[in-house]
Amino acid sequence: MDNVELLLRHFGKTFAAGEHIFYEGDPGTDIYLIHDGEVRIYKIVKERERTLFIMKKDDFFGEVAALTGTMRTASAVTTQETTLIVIPVALMEKITENSPQVAIRLLKRMARRLKSADDLVAILMEGDPQVRVVLGILRLMETEGVVTDAGISFPMDTGDFASQIDVGAANVTSVIDRLVAKRIIATTADGMVTVKNPDELEEFYRFLELARKFGQR
Repeated sequence: MDNVELLLRHFGKTFAAGEHIFYEGDPGTDIYLIHDGEVRIYKIVKERERTLFIMKKDDFFGEVAALTGTMRTASAVTTQETTLIVIPVALMEKITENSPQVAIRLLKRMARRLKSADDLVAILMEGDPQVRVVLGILRLMETEGVVTDAGISFPMDTGDFASQIDVGAANVTSVIDRLVAKRIIATTADGMVTVKNPDELEEFYRFLELARKFGQR
């Protein structure tokens, strides 16, 4: 039995789809590792839910509040039936002390998440909804993208994406349709987006910036 199976046996817990794991303001006492399933991390901003991250298999979450002994700064809810390994913070401290590889992995994931959060803040400070959409797609490509023969592919729920970047769903759909028409990206009925040429997407972003500067569209 390997370490993950051992942890799953003693600390595994299955949550139904739509079940909350914790709410913003709860005390942070545990760290979570997704064995299978998916978890949405969100925050209430101006009485609206804003998705921050979608966590998938092998992702850690909840570590910041647990390791610092502070309250949760966001809520976590499953999007489907999900099995988590719920690790008490004292146990995680022992694991990281005895396994530098685990500590490094945890730190790398935290660093990537902090960068992603910084990128989201920069997007939200952008006043142009079209630019927000394109920057949001570039962010998803970087954080969720998988290289395929067709380009870089990632899942995107339009509603969650619109909420995350604080842009109306109609604006998101309009920009996506425009990018599809220009053959910069491709979409599928099951919510997958493929960026065919990242350089062309970057070029389209620069075009929007220049168009705004000179008062054109």
